[in-house]
Amino acid sequence: MEMNTDGVINDKLNIRVNENDEITSFAIVGGVGDEGIFISYDVAPDNFITDFKNGYFLYKDGVISVNPDFEPSHEIE
Repeated sequence: MEMNTDGVINDKLNIRVNENDEITSFAIVGGVGDEGIFISYDVAPDNFITDFKNGYFLYKDGVISVNPDFEPSHEIE
């Protein structure tokens, strides 16, 4: 994923990962809190921002991948 990092956008993608390696939140401006991990935008797939849902992506061993066990929430977004 390529991002224009000029201006207020973070130089790196900030993600929060739970105990199951699921990405639960991300930030391109600001941060996700003390538990956030900063990673290169190059690690994220092109559809990361557009397809992001809590738990849809995994972050493990420096790689972001789609969670094969993901089950969509039935909540209204």
